[in-house]
Amino acid sequence: PPEPTARDTLFISSVIRHYGEIERVWCLIFSPGENTVIDSLPMRPKDGGFRFQTLKGLSGFEPGSVFRYAVFAEDREQAVFSSDTLNLRIPTLPDLSLSDLVLDGAENTFLRITVRNLGGESVTDARVRLACEAAGFSSEALLDIPGHGQSDFSFPFRPSPGRFRFSGTVWADSQRGENNLIHQTRDWTLEMDHFDADAQHGTGGWVGFPGGFTCFVPPAALTSQSALKIERFTAFDHEMETPSGAEGTAYRVHFLAGPGTSLSSPIQIRFSRSPGDSLRGGVPYRWDPEIRQWLYLDHEDQDSLVVSRSRFTGLFRLMHSRDRTGPRVEIQVQNQPFTPMSYIPKEARFSVHITDDSGVDPRSEAVSIYLGEHTVPPNQWIASDSAANIRSRIILFDAKLDPGEHRIRVEASDIHGNRTVTTPVVFRVAEKFSLQFLGNHPNPFRRETVFVYVLTDAADQASLKIYTVSGRMIRAFEDAGMGAPDYHEIVWDGTDAWGDEVANGVYFFRLRARQDGRMEEITGKIAKVR
Repeated sequence: PPEPTARDTLFISSVIRHYGEIERVWCLIFSPGENTVIDSLPMRPKDGGFRFQTLKGLSGFEPGSVFRYAVFAEDREQAVFSSDTLNLRIPTLPDLSLSDLVLDGAENTFLRITVRNLGGESVTDARVRLACEAAGFSSEALLDIPGHGQSDFSFPFRPSPGRFRFSGTVWADSQRGENNLIHQTRDWTLEMDHFDADAQHGTGGWVGFPGGFTCFVPPAALTSQSALKIERFTAFDHEMETPSGAEGTAYRVHFLAGPGTSLSSPIQIRFSRSPGDSLRGGVPYRWDPEIRQWLYLDHEDQDSLVVSRSRFTGLFRLMHSRDRTGPRVEIQVQNQPFTPMSYIPKEARFSVHITDDSGVDPRSEAVSIYLGEHTVPPNQWIASDSAANIRSRIILFDAKLDPGEHRIRVEASDIHGNRTVTTPVVFRVAEKFSLQFLGNHPNPFRRETVFVYVLTDAADQASLKIYTVSGRMIRAFEDAGMGAPDYHEIVWDGTDAWGDEVANGVYFFRLRARQDGRMEEITGKIAKVR
């Protein structure tokens, strides 16, 4: 045979090609490591061709032994030719050993067992048995195991939470025998960290580590079938340290079926804590890998349990935070802060500026914007990139408003769940465009005077011009910001367009604002005195 064993009878064959006629062929067997001949075996032609084979078979080899041989041929002229001296190693008997037992699987969970063969002889149909009485599990399989190699086999298995003891046995067929029988049995204790989940049933209940961390995937939450893995996580980098430096076990939850697995509704997570736990007052957080921050999770305290929900898998941990202050929130319109009863245009762009020293929660559900009695949905926002600056977030949205009074209110949270609720700001939208002049003060003036006006809507153009009594314009104010709706103040320091102080006397001003071809104009007199 091509891979002889100690039980086989061996015949040696050789192909001999010679221009003359072969008279005699024989095979010499040498002792291992020496050139002492221990046997000479005549060889005869086989199948009428150039192949010669020994008449007598060789047997009785010891497993692991080595013998040396060479083939010789003599022609009619008594010239002798020989092959190289070759070595043949007889493999050692099989030595089967149970190695690893692990939970594995992507779509379904299974137990994968590894069987090694420490011997040189291959084994066909080795029998493997695996059982766990506490889990009500028992199964057998047949394996082919190469010499000095290993083979794996996967047993279908549906885990339940807890630690379980498994017993395994492996043996070759009765005709072969083994070199060493002490490796044939082995016990393992496994803590279940893989669990089956599917679209119809979810996980079918709470799974994970009882007394520590468990997870529940409700029915219909998954879009496809996947194994769920829950593991304790310790590979923290410096960015993942808790804000207060408190230590606590983190747990990683992830689906193994790949990126196609998604959640249509939140999963539930549950932490258990004892009365003496250092994290007795801790609250749940989830690590956000995009912004590289721990984010607070809303939760309920149920006796010794902390229960929360999450639309994402990942890292979860109980933590403390010393931060008790919510974020700072500023509301602007047309890129300008506004005060109660301000005028804004009918088509306005609002911006909400949220800042926090610890970090602003970037999740859409962490911010609520109320315009009147309605909530502005997140799909109408334009939000800044939280990954670029976790401490600041700007949200823009456009609104078309009817004439009358309106109010806006914002609620926002930081990464620790501290929430800020702004006082409602009341503002006005005018029925039509108008320019309202509130006067200039002081008048007369010595060094400067302030012109005050209100635009009820955005003007296409606005200007303030100062004239002498003869009608010569000496100063013009035409900044783009002058046409924004609401309250304005323009300061004139009593100088002309070239920066020279004007003389004492009476001057005229003209304040204009234009929208869609309609012009509003205010004129008046002012006096400059020493």
